[in-house]
Amino acid sequence: YPDAYVLIDSKTVFSSQLSETLEDYSDYVEIARNAGAGETLDRIIPEIYNEAMFPGTAMLYSFPSYVYSLWQEYSVEELEYIAPSVKKEIPAATVYWEYWSEETEKIFEKNGISLYVYTVNDRDQARRYISQGAEGICTDFLTAEDLW
Repeated sequence: YPDAYVLIDSKTVFSSQLSETLEDYSDYVEIARNAGAGETLDRIIPEIYNEAMFPGTAMLYSFPSYVYSLWQEYSVEELEYIAPSVKKEIPAATVYWEYWSEETEKIFEKNGISLYVYTVNDRDQARRYISQGAEGICTDFLTAEDLW
């Protein structure tokens, strides 16, 4: 499926686990190359949880896209720091639906980062996030047609 993309959610949020994640990405690269399917690596989207993850992941392979995951509640000050620090390397971020706010959206929007809300499986709730400025939603089963 050449139009399929895979978002890799490593669940690595602590620096002590970073080496495990880098080993996993190294394995992905090796498996794809050994299978003669190196082009599939361009359809993997690593999910980054902190600043330390990006350089290590990018060193293994220059993935064309990354997503910064806001997996917990952050203060405005933290978001004001995170958004500009990732914008040069990471074009999109995700925020857990419980922590979504229009203020969070505005912080990322002004830094040119698309913000997605996850995991949203209710059609009306998904439409509300999009109408409030979210670039999109991550869902288990809603389709584009459900959102309009």
